[in-house]
Amino acid sequence: MTTTSYLSEFRKLFSFVSARKRTAIVFGLFLLSFVDMMGLAMLVPLLALGTSRSAASHKTLKVVFEPLLERIGLTFSMETALAFFAVLILLKSAISVALLAFSASSVAAIAQKVRLRLARSILFVRWRYLVQARVGTLTHLVSSEASALGEMFHSLANLLAMVFQTSVYLIVALFVSWPAALFALALGVLMFSWFSAVMRLKARAALKQAQAVNSIAANFSDVLTGMRPMRGMGRVNRLAEIFARESIESGGSLKLKLVGGDLSAEIFEPVAALAIAAWFYVVLVIWKTEFASVLVIGLILIRVITVLFAMYKLAFRIISERQRYATILAVIAETEAQRETYGGHKSPRFQTSINFRDISFSYGQRPVLENINLFLPRGSITAIAGPSGIGKSTLIDLLLGLQQPTHGTILADDMCLYTEIDMQAWRTQIGYVPQEQFLFNDSIRSNVTLGDDGISDADVVEALRVAAAFEFVELLSSGIHTNVGERGSGLSGGQRQRICIARSLVHRPRLLILDEATTALDPATEAKVCHNIVSHARRMDMWVVVVSHQPAWIEMADQVLRFSQPKTPARETQTALALQ
Repeated sequence: MTTTSYLSEFRKLFSFVSARKRTAIVFGLFLLSFVDMMGLAMLVPLLALGTSRSAASHKTLKVVFEPLLERIGLTFSMETALAFFAVLILLKSAISVALLAFSASSVAAIAQKVRLRLARSILFVRWRYLVQARVGTLTHLVSSEASALGEMFHSLANLLAMVFQTSVYLIVALFVSWPAALFALALGVLMFSWFSAVMRLKARAALKQAQAVNSIAANFSDVLTGMRPMRGMGRVNRLAEIFARESIESGGSLKLKLVGGDLSAEIFEPVAALAIAAWFYVVLVIWKTEFASVLVIGLILIRVITVLFAMYKLAFRIISERQRYATILAVIAETEAQRETYGGHKSPRFQTSINFRDISFSYGQRPVLENINLFLPRGSITAIAGPSGIGKSTLIDLLLGLQQPTHGTILADDMCLYTEIDMQAWRTQIGYVPQEQFLFNDSIRSNVTLGDDGISDADVVEALRVAAAFEFVELLSSGIHTNVGERGSGLSGGQRQRICIARSLVHRPRLLILDEATTALDPATEAKVCHNIVSHARRMDMWVVVVSHQPAWIEMADQVLRFSQPKTPARETQTALALQ
């Protein structure tokens, strides 16, 4: 990892904060350190005046402080030093409290901004990117890791303030004693030479640890999603063994990450202390410098070393946490670059027809659909049937705009779906129920409305009736306000499907798409759902496209699109199509 890479990441990190806030925080931290330095500076004459009254013993102090005091009409005395010291301590406390509150609110705002930006970039990414991503990893980044950027901004702001503070201390040290300043500078160079050697080890350990944590989060999310079959087949113990192994690997990298920096810091601390002791021996015993002068130089020197050591530990923390914020920045950049884009701006009309013209689609080099032509007149009921893996769901993805055809196009009222129509406006007019049902751990009402306050209870009940779901919902303890449990675990598979169908109907779509949406229903209930939806569609003049093998849908459809594998061995992936 090069210095240029770190600077590039730091610039991206600071871009989440307005220039005004960045300046205010860094300046506030610097002002705090400057007031702290002035408090130290006023402590020096107090100690010197308390230990010796001779003019020679605090000649250096008079040279430094007396001109400053004369400018404001004060004399160099114990009383003046005490007054200034008290004022500076109070001022430091006031600045510290104000800065802490401002910094905390800024850090929280950064975390919120990053979390929202990350969530939006993921929600609007291209569909093909999303289906290949690890959902657990993305969830972990949004829920837990987003706060890392706010914390890192605070660390970087503190590091910048310490750099300013050290520079001021070194300048003061040069005026008081240039040998002491050079000694402090040499010790700082030695410290950061040691730091650069250890940094590479710690950065590698931090990378391994972050990757291990993300992997554990992703795998555990996958397991929770499929817990029912795993527990049903008695595989839970095996999964626990896998997580135990991953946790051990993560623990090893975490140990190396922590020890790498902390141990080196603990080693360097006594080295720095011995060096300072040697300095005092030289100036007091060998050079025989007066104690008052040594006191001034020593306090400044100790302060410089203290700040350098704090910078050293803070820099190690930034390196250790680098992988966390670097991963978030990389995912934001990647998902924003993969954002779904369509060129159309026209509003969909849903007036005459939807027309598939010479549609072909391939996943890489594997063709799935070839030369599909299909005409869907307004208000038609179309059933699509065929063996699994033949391309039925892919055809639905093309109609939803989740994928774009390799060749051909879809026309809606003679407008190209992909280049002329506003895709978001198109989708808002669609009701869609996929093969995989998903329900939130919330009430039935919230799952149907998806939090839309403009949908009334009457609208919810009507949608539930069309989906043949209200019969069981009204028998529940709280009716439509009954909580369905995690992923709808409080309901049966057929009940979950009917809730999802009600969700697709409640906003009165112009196009309803059902992809194997009634497979969990018994024949009688499925027939009722089919009858209700077809009657509702006729009444609302609504298109219905159903992917299903069930006789109930085949019998009620206006047209049936049958997919089958062609008999030509060389073209096994090609789709044969027949329209009835």
